[in-house]
Amino acid sequence: MPKSAETLASARSIYRFKLSPQFEKLLLEFVRVHKLDEVQAFRDAWNLWVETSPTAVSEETRRLEGLGYQGDVLKKMYKSVRYYHKNKSDERPKRRQRRRYVSTARVVLDSIEQHIRSFGLRQRKPEEAFKDFMRDESRNELRREEKARLIAVGMDGTDAEQKLKKTYKNRFFVLQRATWQAVENEG
Repeated sequence: MPKSAETLASARSIYRFKLSPQFEKLLLEFVRVHKLDEVQAFRDAWNLWVETSPTAVSEETRRLEGLGYQGDVLKKMYKSVRYYHKNKSDERPKRRQRRRYVSTARVVLDSIEQHIRSFGLRQRKPEEAFKDFMRDESRNELRREEKARLIAVGMDGTDAEQKLKKTYKNRFFVLQRATWQAVENEG
C-alpha cells in the first residue's frame, strides 16, 4: 500500500524543504538565460516565466505543500533562483595540492610511547605530558636528530616542531583510547 506525501510528512519532521530535481533543472535553465539581468529585469523575467510555466509551478507547489511546507512556495522558488542559483559559480574550485606526508621515525615513535606509558595517561593532560617530554634531557639528541631529518626532507623548523607535537598528542590519544577500551572489555 503506497504511502501518501502527508503520511510521510507526519512520519518524520522535515526542516528543510528542497525543490525537486526536475524543477531544479527548469530553474537552472532560467538562470542560465537571465543570470546577467539587472534586478528589475530579472524579476520581470521571473514573473513571465511563472506565468508561462503554470504546470511545473503548480506541480511543485502541490508537492511541497503535500510534504507540509506552509510558506509561500513562489517566494521560496524566487529566492532559490535569485540568491542561490544566480550567484552560484559555474567554475569548479581548484584542487589544492596536498602536502607530501612525512612519517616520523620509528625510534621517535617508540620513545614517545615509552614516555607516555611512564608518564601515565589518566593523571595529566596531553599538553603537560608533551612539555615533560620536551624537558626530558635524555631525549634531547633524539629530538634534535628527528628535527634535522624533517628539515632535510623539506620542512622548516617551526613545521618540524609542530609535527613532533602533533605526533606526540596523537600517540597520547591513541594509547589513551586503547587503555579505555581494555578497561571496558575487562569490566
